[in-house]
Amino acid sequence: MVAALLEGRGRREGFEKAEKEGGMPFLESFLAREGDKGAVDGFVQGPLKFTVCYSGLRAPGKRYQGFYEPKIWTPVLHVLGQVDVVVDEASTRQLVEACEGGEGRVVVHPGGHFVPSQKPWLDAFVGFVKECMEETGTKGKGNGEERVEDMDVPF
Repeated sequence: MVAALLEGRGRREGFEKAEKEGGMPFLESFLAREGDKGAVDGFVQGPLKFTVCYSGLRAPGKRYQGFYEPKIWTPVLHVLGQVDVVVDEASTRQLVEACEGGEGRVVVHPGGHFVPSQKPWLDAFVGFVKECMEETGTKGKGNGEERVEDMDVPF
């Protein structure tokens, strides 16, 4: 939802349209005020480069329509557990459908409602982040991190 709110004017227009049909108004706190440092095109900050949703879901009802229409264009990696009993797969698939390129960015792990820490799912995460950073021109400074084992992170 935060990624959607930071997508700029198109998203704000989507909220305005949804509001006429019973949806919530755009959250004014995401709009920059005069003199705000770091403001981008009238918003408190620019769009996110990417986001990762673990057991994500689309909020139900018309009230939240502005978050999802138009589709979320921020790249999203959707990670879901096959036996998640907290968020059912149908709810997650609704969020996937609300994102541009959603079906191509789904990772399913054999567990439940948790963040998987095994190598195959970490590699998928690292690959997605790397791809997004390369697309936005913010690639690392040649540190050669290609696999999760190469990352300088304590896990």
